[in-house]
Amino acid sequence: MRIHRFLTAASLTLTAAGYAEVPELTALVPEATGYELIARCDPRTWAKTGYRTDNTETLAGDLKRVGYLLKLTDQEGNLSWVFAAMDPFTDAIADIAVPASGGNAFQDYVNNLEVFSNVPGVKTGKFEKGNIEFWATNYVAANAKQIPGASDKTFDFGDRKSADGSYGSMQLHNYPEKQTVFSFSNLRAGANCDLGIGNNPSGNPDWTFSKSANKYKNAELLVVAQIDNMKTVTPFRYDEKTVMEKAASLVPETTGKKLLYAYNLRTGSGFGDKSRVNYQVDNSAQFTARPARVGYLMVLTDKSGKENWVYAEMDNFAENVRQLGVPVKSAGARFQQPVANLAVKSNVDSVKTGSFPAGNIEFWPNDYKPQNNTGVEGASDDQFDFGDQVNPGGGYGSMQVHNTAEKQTVFAYNNFSAGANSDAGIGNRPGRHPDWTFSQNLKNYKSGWLFVIAD
Repeated sequence: MRIHRFLTAASLTLTAAGYAEVPELTALVPEATGYELIARCDPRTWAKTGYRTDNTETLAGDLKRVGYLLKLTDQEGNLSWVFAAMDPFTDAIADIAVPASGGNAFQDYVNNLEVFSNVPGVKTGKFEKGNIEFWATNYVAANAKQIPGASDKTFDFGDRKSADGSYGSMQLHNYPEKQTVFSFSNLRAGANCDLGIGNNPSGNPDWTFSKSANKYKNAELLVVAQIDNMKTVTPFRYDEKTVMEKAASLVPETTGKKLLYAYNLRTGSGFGDKSRVNYQVDNSAQFTARPARVGYLMVLTDKSGKENWVYAEMDNFAENVRQLGVPVKSAGARFQQPVANLAVKSNVDSVKTGSFPAGNIEFWPNDYKPQNNTGVEGASDDQFDFGDQVNPGGGYGSMQVHNTAEKQTVFAYNNFSAGANSDAGIGNRPGRHPDWTFSQNLKNYKSGWLFVIAD
């Protein structure tokens, strides 16, 4: 298959400026110079093990070109590959990698598409436009964006993103040629995910529902980019000393206590089965005895830089410390009960502060309904508040502390796996659903953190 050259003066300048090469890429496409490796993964294990290389948070600069190299090796050792490059469709480096729960979704045209491949039938060369379908949710076959030539009945290069679900799509299409360039779909299915180069010869052209990954011995996806004004950055990370100094500055009573967990609310906790939590600090192994008290410090920083915080402390209600963190499935935490000796401090004016004989918590990994099935005094049957009904299934999730006597949510964190689109709030939410359910409001904050402190 003929390889089309696309080396430009710009890419020569980038290379001369000291940009690293990606050997796996240049070995197949010598002209593809000036690219930095953003992320590398095996699509068949990505949901469980994540990226093998992840520079999404350590590289910064202005995206100039974005590229994807997918390599598939069959059981006989035959390698099929495709490399596609295009002008950037976002200015955020993290957005060009595998679509994450709660992250941005893209169903857009892309400009100046270039395709290289050794797969027969794949159209190679330069194309004015293509289109991408990058999202972490389910989707249907309807041609929502009216992509020319796409079908409303089969999954192809023009589908419609759903608002929920977790099937996921990372697809690049050459729509003028009515062709899928590459597809990685059903992102969390492991060896049963959908992988393909070119159009699927049978079934849906974009490989949806194909479970085709299981026929390959090896698979690798590389995300690369040309970056102007590139620099490396060190992502901010909390450590125990920094957290406890911050906690003591806000709540002097935390002095002498120990940090159990530090959790970036925006990272979400949905990894395949929604069972794991990406704690930035996890000191659970250091707690050999059951703590007497547990406190939760939520800090939400708005876009102007103002910190809104609340601290809620109570008698320990759990048998083990894993149940005191985010109540995902694997933690075995499912609590809908009163808690004793609630103490609340906050800089949010609407929050009732002080000491209270009791409060109540709603900690579970499941979906829930607004019915007040446990008979919490003053709770509503038609709004999500401080008295709801947990469902046996689902994975929305609730981590809520309430001041029952004041009919107030002290803090809430819901829809754990939605990342930046999860629900997080301090005090009662204005309007309906005081416990912030369905608010998706974490995206309104620059950052959100939850610290669990115990003694």
